[in-house]
Amino acid sequence: MESKQNSAIKMLGIAAFIAGSIIGSVTEAADTKTGQPKLSLAENFVLDTGQQAISILEKDEKHHFELKRLFRKRFDYKLMGRYAMGRYWQKADAKQQSEYNLLFAEYVPNGYMGQMKEFRGADIALVKSRSISNDDTIITTSLAPKSGDTMTFDWRVRAQSEQFKVIDLVVGGVSYLKMLRQQFTSIAARGGVEGLLNLLRKHAKAKAADTGEEFRALADRLRSTDAIGFTTKVSLKSKVDALVTDLSRHHEGESDSDIDSLKQRFDKLIRSAINMLRDGDPSLAEDMASIHPTLWRALKDPEEFVVVAM
Repeated sequence: MESKQNSAIKMLGIAAFIAGSIIGSVTEAADTKTGQPKLSLAENFVLDTGQQAISILEKDEKHHFELKRLFRKRFDYKLMGRYAMGRYWQKADAKQQSEYNLLFAEYVPNGYMGQMKEFRGADIALVKSRSISNDDTIITTSLAPKSGDTMTFDWRVRAQSEQFKVIDLVVGGVSYLKMLRQQFTSIAARGGVEGLLNLLRKHAKAKAADTGEEFRALADRLRSTDAIGFTTKVSLKSKVDALVTDLSRHHEGESDSDIDSLKQRFDKLIRSAINMLRDGDPSLAEDMASIHPTLWRALKDPEEFVVVAM
Protein backbone atom coordinates (compact mmCIF):
# COMPACT_ATOMS: atom_id res chain seq x y z
CA MET A 1 0.00 0.00 0.00
CA GLU A 2 1.28 3.45 -0.89
CA SER A 3 2.40 5.48 2.14
CA LYS A 4 0.77 8.82 2.96
CA GLN A 5 4.02 10.63 2.22
CA ASN A 6 4.43 8.96 -1.18
CA SER A 7 0.81 9.70 -1.97
CA ALA A 8 1.34 13.34 -1.03
CA ILE A 9 4.44 13.56 -3.20
CA LYS A 10 2.59 12.03 -6.14
CA MET A 11 -0.30 14.41 -5.66
CA LEU A 12 2.10 17.36 -5.52
CA GLY A 13 3.47 16.44 -8.92
CA ILE A 14 -0.02 16.19 -10.34
CA ALA A 15 -1.07 19.44 -8.73
CA ALA A 16 1.88 21.14 -10.38
CA PHE A 17 -0.04 21.00 -13.64
CA ILE A 18 -3.76 20.89 -12.84
CA ALA A 19 -5.56 23.78 -11.22
CA GLY A 20 -9.14 24.20 -10.08
CA SER A 21 -12.29 25.29 -11.87
CA ILE A 22 -13.69 28.40 -10.27
CA ILE A 23 -16.99 28.39 -8.36
CA GLY A 24 -18.30 31.28 -6.30
CA SER A 25 -16.80 34.74 -5.71
CA VAL A 26 -14.88 36.65 -3.06
CA THR A 27 -14.81 40.40 -2.43
CA GLU A 28 -11.24 41.73 -2.43
CA ALA A 29 -9.23 44.85 -3.29
CA ALA A 30 -9.56 45.59 -7.00
CA ASP A 31 -6.72 45.69 -9.50
CA THR A 32 -6.09 49.28 -10.49
CA LYS A 33 -5.91 48.51 -14.23
CA THR A 34 -8.86 46.13 -14.66
CA GLY A 35 -11.05 47.04 -11.68
CA GLN A 36 -11.40 43.27 -11.06
CA PRO A 37 -10.68 41.92 -7.54
CA LYS A 38 -7.13 40.57 -7.30
CA LEU A 39 -8.36 37.36 -5.72
CA SER A 40 -10.74 36.88 -8.63
CA LEU A 41 -7.88 37.46 -11.07
CA ALA A 42 -5.85 34.79 -9.29
CA GLU A 43 -8.78 32.39 -9.54
CA ASN A 44 -9.15 33.15 -13.24
CA PHE A 45 -5.47 32.35 -13.64
CA VAL A 46 -6.13 29.00 -11.95
CA LEU A 47 -9.12 28.32 -14.17
CA ASP A 48 -7.20 29.06 -17.36
CA THR A 49 -4.28 26.89 -16.24
CA GLY A 50 -6.66 24.05 -15.45
CA GLN A 51 -8.42 24.31 -18.81
CA GLN A 52 -5.11 24.21 -20.65
CA ALA A 53 -3.80 21.27 -18.63
CA ILE A 54 -6.93 19.16 -19.10
CA SER A 55 -6.97 19.97 -22.81
CA ILE A 56 -3.34 18.89 -23.16
CA LEU A 57 -3.96 15.65 -21.26
CA GLU A 58 -6.69 14.70 -23.72
CA LYS A 59 -4.10 14.54 -26.51
CA ASP A 60 -2.21 11.37 -27.26
CA GLU A 61 0.74 13.16 -28.88
CA LYS A 62 3.08 15.90 -27.71
CA HIS A 63 1.49 16.18 -24.26
CA HIS A 64 4.89 15.79 -22.58
CA PHE A 65 6.31 18.80 -24.35
CA GLU A 66 3.17 20.92 -24.00
CA LEU A 67 2.88 20.22 -20.27
CA LYS A 68 6.51 21.20 -19.80
CA ARG A 69 5.83 24.41 -21.68
CA LEU A 70 2.82 25.07 -19.44
CA PHE A 71 5.01 24.55 -16.37
CA ARG A 72 7.58 27.04 -17.65
CA LYS A 73 4.91 29.63 -18.36
CA ARG A 74 2.74 29.29 -15.26
CA PHE A 75 5.29 28.46 -12.53
CA ASP A 76 8.09 30.71 -11.32
CA TYR A 77 10.57 27.88 -11.68
CA LYS A 78 13.59 30.15 -11.23
CA LEU A 79 12.33 31.39 -7.87
CA MET A 80 11.34 27.86 -6.86
CA GLY A 81 14.72 26.52 -7.94
CA ARG A 82 16.66 29.12 -5.96
CA TYR A 83 14.64 28.33 -2.84
CA ALA A 84 15.11 24.58 -3.34
CA MET A 85 18.88 25.05 -3.62
CA GLY A 86 19.02 26.97 -0.33
CA ARG A 87 22.36 28.47 0.67
CA TYR A 88 24.09 26.54 -2.10
CA TRP A 89 22.65 28.97 -4.66
CA GLN A 90 25.12 31.59 -3.41
CA LYS A 91 27.95 29.05 -3.54
CA ALA A 92 27.30 28.37 -7.25
CA ASP A 93 29.00 30.52 -9.87
CA ALA A 94 27.05 32.25 -12.66
CA LYS A 95 27.56 29.36 -15.11
CA GLN A 96 26.39 26.79 -12.58
CA GLN A 97 23.35 28.91 -11.68
CA SER A 98 22.38 29.23 -15.34
CA GLU A 99 22.68 25.48 -15.94
CA TYR A 100 20.82 24.72 -12.72
CA ASN A 101 17.84 26.89 -13.78
CA LEU A 102 17.55 24.96 -17.04
CA LEU A 103 17.93 21.57 -15.36
CA PHE A 104 15.39 22.44 -12.66
CA ALA A 105 12.84 23.45 -15.30
CA GLU A 106 13.22 19.95 -16.77
CA TYR A 107 13.47 18.03 -13.49
CA VAL A 108 10.12 19.01 -11.98
CA PRO A 109 7.78 18.24 -14.91
CA ASN A 110 9.77 15.20 -16.07
CA GLY A 111 9.34 13.62 -12.66
CA TYR A 112 5.56 13.39 -12.92
CA MET A 113 4.69 12.97 -16.60
CA GLY A 114 3.90 9.28 -16.26
CA GLN A 115 1.34 9.95 -13.52
CA MET A 116 -0.66 12.48 -15.51
CA LYS A 117 -2.46 10.19 -17.94
CA GLU A 118 -4.82 8.83 -15.29
CA PHE A 119 -6.20 12.34 -14.76
CA ARG A 120 -7.58 12.84 -18.23
CA GLY A 121 -11.11 14.13 -17.91
CA ALA A 122 -10.81 14.70 -14.16
CA ASP A 123 -13.33 16.99 -12.45
CA ILE A 124 -11.76 19.99 -10.77
CA ALA A 125 -13.33 22.56 -8.46
CA LEU A 126 -12.46 25.44 -6.20
CA VAL A 127 -12.80 24.75 -2.47
CA LYS A 128 -11.74 28.12 -1.08
CA SER A 129 -9.22 30.90 -1.60
CA ARG A 130 -7.70 33.67 0.47
CA SER A 131 -5.14 36.44 0.20
CA ILE A 132 -2.21 36.12 2.60
CA SER A 133 -0.31 39.25 1.49
CA ASN A 134 -0.50 41.99 -1.11
CA ASP A 135 1.09 39.66 -3.65
CA ASP A 136 0.35 36.08 -2.55
CA THR A 137 -2.87 34.06 -2.65
CA ILE A 138 -3.59 30.56 -1.37
CA ILE A 139 -6.13 28.67 -3.46
CA THR A 140 -7.52 25.34 -2.30
CA THR A 141 -8.82 23.08 -5.05
CA SER A 142 -10.13 19.54 -5.31
CA LEU A 143 -9.32 17.09 -8.08
CA ALA A 144 -11.62 14.13 -8.72
CA PRO A 145 -10.31 11.59 -11.24
CA LYS A 146 -12.69 9.28 -13.12
CA SER A 147 -11.62 6.52 -10.75
CA GLY A 148 -9.99 6.91 -7.35
CA ASP A 149 -10.23 9.29 -4.43
CA THR A 150 -10.74 13.03 -4.69
CA MET A 151 -7.64 14.99 -3.69
CA THR A 152 -7.47 18.41 -2.07
CA PHE A 153 -4.44 20.64 -2.34
CA ASP A 154 -3.37 24.22 -1.64
CA TRP A 155 -1.25 26.13 -4.05
CA ARG A 156 0.38 29.48 -3.63
CA VAL A 157 0.09 32.05 -6.40
CA ARG A 158 2.15 35.23 -6.51
CA ALA A 159 1.20 38.38 -8.43
CA GLN A 160 4.12 39.57 -10.55
CA SER A 161 3.57 42.86 -12.40
CA GLU A 162 0.49 42.14 -14.52
CA GLN A 163 0.55 38.34 -14.28
CA PHE A 164 0.52 35.48 -11.79
CA LYS A 165 2.92 32.61 -11.14
CA VAL A 166 2.62 29.50 -8.99
CA ILE A 167 5.42 29.38 -6.41
CA ASP A 168 4.47 26.41 -4.18
CA LEU A 169 1.98 23.59 -3.65
CA VAL A 170 0.93 21.91 -0.43
CA VAL A 171 -0.74 18.49 -0.33
CA GLY A 172 -1.49 16.62 2.89
CA GLY A 173 0.47 19.25 4.80
CA VAL A 174 3.56 18.65 2.66
CA SER A 175 5.04 21.67 0.87
CA TYR A 176 6.47 20.66 -2.49
CA LEU A 177 9.05 23.44 -2.33
CA LYS A 178 10.20 22.54 1.18
CA MET A 179 10.40 18.88 0.19
CA LEU A 180 12.64 19.77 -2.76
CA ARG A 181 14.79 21.97 -0.51
CA GLN A 182 15.35 19.12 1.91
CA GLN A 183 16.33 16.78 -0.93
CA PHE A 184 18.54 19.20 -2.82
CA THR A 185 20.41 20.66 0.15
CA SER A 186 21.04 17.17 1.48
CA ILE A 187 22.60 16.17 -1.85
CA ALA A 188 24.62 19.40 -2.05
CA ALA A 189 25.84 18.94 1.53
CA ARG A 190 27.41 15.65 0.49
CA GLY A 191 28.63 16.46 -3.01
CA GLY A 192 28.59 20.22 -3.30
CA VAL A 193 26.98 22.21 -6.10
CA GLU A 194 28.50 19.91 -8.74
CA GLY A 195 27.09 16.89 -6.94
CA LEU A 196 23.59 18.34 -7.21
CA LEU A 197 24.12 19.34 -10.83
CA ASN A 198 25.36 15.85 -11.66
CA LEU A 199 22.19 14.32 -10.24
CA LEU A 200 20.03 16.68 -12.29
CA ARG A 201 22.15 16.02 -15.38
CA LYS A 202 21.65 12.27 -14.98
CA HIS A 203 17.92 12.80 -14.60
CA ALA A 204 17.82 14.89 -17.79
CA LYS A 205 19.93 12.31 -19.60
CA ALA A 206 17.51 9.56 -18.65
CA LYS A 207 14.82 11.56 -20.45
CA ALA A 208 16.84 11.92 -23.65
CA ALA A 209 14.39 9.74 -25.58
CA ASP A 210 11.58 12.15 -24.68
CA THR A 211 13.71 15.04 -25.94
CA GLY A 212 14.26 13.20 -29.21
CA GLU A 213 10.52 12.58 -29.53
CA GLU A 214 9.77 16.24 -28.89
CA PHE A 215 12.43 17.32 -31.39
CA ARG A 216 11.03 15.06 -34.11
CA ALA A 217 7.49 16.30 -33.40
CA LEU A 218 8.69 19.89 -33.83
CA ALA A 219 10.47 18.93 -37.05
CA ASP A 220 7.19 17.50 -38.39
CA ARG A 221 5.37 20.72 -37.50
CA LEU A 222 8.11 22.77 -39.13
CA ARG A 223 7.74 20.76 -42.34
CA SER A 224 3.96 21.24 -42.43
CA THR A 225 3.66 24.88 -41.31
CA ASP A 226 2.43 27.47 -43.81
CA ALA A 227 4.38 30.24 -42.08
CA ILE A 228 7.55 29.40 -44.06
CA GLY A 229 7.78 28.93 -47.81
CA PHE A 230 8.96 25.73 -49.48
CA THR A 231 12.30 27.15 -50.63
CA THR A 232 13.07 28.43 -47.14
CA LYS A 233 12.17 25.04 -45.63
CA VAL A 234 14.59 23.32 -48.01
CA SER A 235 17.33 25.77 -47.06
CA LEU A 236 16.69 25.25 -43.33
CA LYS A 237 16.71 21.47 -43.71
CA SER A 238 20.01 21.63 -45.59
CA LYS A 239 21.58 23.70 -42.80
CA VAL A 240 20.17 21.41 -40.09
CA ASP A 241 21.47 18.30 -41.88
CA ALA A 242 24.90 19.86 -42.25
CA LEU A 243 24.99 20.78 -38.55
CA VAL A 244 23.91 17.30 -37.47
CA THR A 245 26.61 15.80 -39.68
CA ASP A 246 29.27 18.08 -38.21
CA LEU A 247 28.10 17.30 -34.67
CA SER A 248 28.30 13.59 -35.41
CA ARG A 249 31.84 13.97 -36.76
CA HIS A 250 32.78 16.06 -33.73
CA HIS A 251 31.55 13.37 -31.32
CA GLU A 252 33.50 10.76 -33.29
CA GLY A 253 36.67 12.87 -33.11
CA GLU A 254 36.80 13.39 -36.87
CA SER A 255 36.08 17.14 -37.02
CA ASP A 256 38.16 20.26 -36.52
CA SER A 257 35.05 22.19 -35.42
CA ASP A 258 34.96 22.88 -31.68
CA ILE A 259 31.75 22.61 -29.67
CA ASP A 260 31.49 26.39 -29.18
CA SER A 261 31.42 27.11 -32.91
CA LEU A 262 28.87 24.33 -33.42
CA LYS A 263 26.69 25.83 -30.69
CA GLN A 264 26.87 29.23 -32.39
CA ARG A 265 25.58 27.64 -35.61
CA PHE A 266 22.83 25.86 -33.69
CA ASP A 267 21.75 29.05 -31.90
CA LYS A 268 21.72 30.98 -35.17
CA LEU A 269 19.55 28.35 -36.85
CA ILE A 270 17.04 28.27 -34.01
CA ARG A 271 16.83 32.07 -33.80
CA SER A 272 16.36 32.33 -37.55
CA ALA A 273 13.52 29.80 -37.52
CA ILE A 274 11.84 31.49 -34.54
CA ASN A 275 11.97 34.90 -36.23
CA MET A 276 10.40 33.51 -39.40
CA LEU A 277 7.64 31.75 -37.44
CA ARG A 278 6.89 34.52 -34.97
CA ASP A 279 4.04 36.11 -36.96
CA GLY A 280 2.71 33.20 -39.01
CA ASP A 281 2.94 30.37 -36.46
CA PRO A 282 3.58 31.87 -32.98
CA SER A 283 2.79 28.60 -31.18
CA LEU A 284 5.51 26.74 -33.05
CA ALA A 285 7.91 29.66 -32.52
CA GLU A 286 7.26 29.53 -28.78
CA ASP A 287 7.74 25.76 -28.64
CA MET A 288 11.04 26.02 -30.50
CA ALA A 289 12.26 28.69 -28.09
CA SER A 290 11.24 26.48 -25.15
CA ILE A 291 13.04 23.36 -26.37
CA HIS A 292 16.14 25.29 -27.50
CA PRO A 293 18.31 24.81 -24.35
CA THR A 294 17.11 21.25 -23.71
CA LEU A 295 17.81 20.20 -27.28
CA TRP A 296 21.32 21.64 -27.25
CA ARG A 297 22.19 19.83 -24.03
CA ALA A 298 21.16 16.60 -25.71
CA LEU A 299 22.95 17.31 -28.99
CA LYS A 300 26.27 18.16 -27.36
CA ASP A 301 26.28 14.91 -25.32
CA PRO A 302 27.65 12.02 -27.47
CA GLU A 303 25.30 9.44 -25.92
CA GLU A 304 22.16 11.57 -26.02
CA PHE A 305 23.00 12.78 -29.52
CA VAL A 306 22.38 9.34 -30.96
CA VAL A 307 18.88 9.24 -29.43
CA VAL A 308 17.94 12.75 -30.48
CA ALA A 309 19.36 12.73 -33.99
CA MET A 310 18.21 9.23 -35.02
